[in-house]
Amino acid sequence: MDHFFQHLNNQSPYIKFTMEQEFDGCLPFLDVLILKNDDSSFSHQVFRKKNHTEQYLNVSFHHFPTQNLGVLNTLATRALRISDGKNLEKEKAHLFNVFVDNDYSRNQGLLAFLKASQCPKVKKNPKDKVLGVHILFIQSYRFK
Repeated sequence: MDHFFQHLNNQSPYIKFTMEQEFDGCLPFLDVLILKNDDSSFSHQVFRKKNHTEQYLNVSFHHFPTQNLGVLNTLATRALRISDGKNLEKEKAHLFNVFVDNDYSRNQGLLAFLKASQCPKVKKNPKDKVLGVHILFIQSYRFK
């Protein structure tokens, strides 16, 4: 994998790729943390970098109310779209603490999750299942 990674980065001086590797059964990918379970199945939850501060637009900073609620709605929608059933309750509990730390009421957080769960793009159909993942492999003999 390291050879392929070097090969990609040697193709152009203007484009450089980065690579994440699995650590402790976890692999971050964009906003998603993919977890390998003990039974070799996978689960997923919201990923935050170690230096993430959980500071968002504070409700007392005199912004228009829809901007304040937009923060909560965005975080709630993100949690519902990314976290699977196994990790969603943990994510909700975390976000309620974040909301309170940023001076939002618990009721505002509940309303944000209610609104996000009613959005048609967030609802998950239990019949939709991922049957597998396909990873493209291209063999090359030109590695140096």
